[in-house]
Amino acid sequence: MARINHFRSTWGRILSRCLCLCQESLPCTLRPVLVSLTIVVLQKQAGAEKQKIVSEFNQLRQLIEEQEQLLLAQLGELEGCVNMQKEKGTKLSEEISNLNELIGEMEAKCQQPASEFLQDIRTTLSRCDKGEIPRPVPISPELERRLQDFSQITCALMETVKMFKDTVPSALEKRSRGPSQPYTKGRLSSGLS
Repeated sequence: MARINHFRSTWGRILSRCLCLCQESLPCTLRPVLVSLTIVVLQKQAGAEKQKIVSEFNQLRQLIEEQEQLLLAQLGELEGCVNMQKEKGTKLSEEISNLNELIGEMEAKCQQPASEFLQDIRTTLSRCDKGEIPRPVPISPELERRLQDFSQITCALMETVKMFKDTVPSALEKRSRGPSQPYTKGRLSSGLS
């Protein structure tokens, strides 16, 4: 019986030692597999995040392009209205110039002797009848208001772009650097690649 007990204790120690070795060696042999699996999972997560970022920026790009086209179309209409006002102003200037010329001729004819003046009066009066007194074309307050609205939209757009430029790098900086690492653009750029 002593022999059996000795055998059991020896065998138990050997078996226990084998189990310890197995437990110690098992994680060692599985460690590369676990590292590989972890890398695969991280790569898939990074790929999914990349797809999300690409998708979000594509949506943002599409939204910006649509808004740009809308604003440019509206601004084009506004420019058309401004050009019409300009044309009306040019036409008014021409009419005023023609009337000034006619007034000058009338003043010159008034200086002529009465017989000459009366001979040309019919042609002069017919020219006066054709020329209506031009009325100034006021600039539409609506046109001015719309142009001011576009100025405000442009200012808001510039502020939004500035906030975006400030926010995105700042958020990336907070996530990519440790508590004791200072921010540098080189760090941020290298952290993104």
